[in-house]
Amino acid sequence: MFNQPQSENSGTWFKPKDHDGSLILFETVIEGGREFDQMANAEREYRLVTFVDLDSDCTPYTVKVTHKGIVAKLPLGATNILGRIEQIKTSNGYLAWVLSPYKPEDAAQAKAWIDGGRKPAVDPFATSQADELGLTPEQLATMKRLGMIKDDSPGF
Repeated sequence: MFNQPQSENSGTWFKPKDHDGSLILFETVIEGGREFDQMANAEREYRLVTFVDLDSDCTPYTVKVTHKGIVAKLPLGATNILGRIEQIKTSNGYLAWVLSPYKPEDAAQAKAWIDGGRKPAVDPFATSQADELGLTPEQLATMKRLGMIKDDSPGF
């Protein structure tokens, strides 16, 4: 009878350049397989995943991943795969996006997010606005994302 609302990025493609250097938690590898890529005129592997960019907005998104260097690290059915998105130079001289291993401090950041279910680092501009409105930084971020409060942060 009812459908759940979809996140704004639900069903879209994972774009590594939008997460370059970011700590990414792939919460769930939902499905995977091979599909035909019209641009490459060949079949390619893909994974449908739910992920969170822990260095950004910490909002879970469900997207399709097709980059070989990332897909190779996402076994079907896996959960809580943590790493950083980076570019490396391949043996033929091209750049490729990969999921690099995480560091101990990255694991602590991911655990804090999982345990609290919220953004581990707080934007200092959001804190002062949150204090003025009597909200937690997480409540303020949600209200901004929903368009209930204007985002006045300088956007560094």
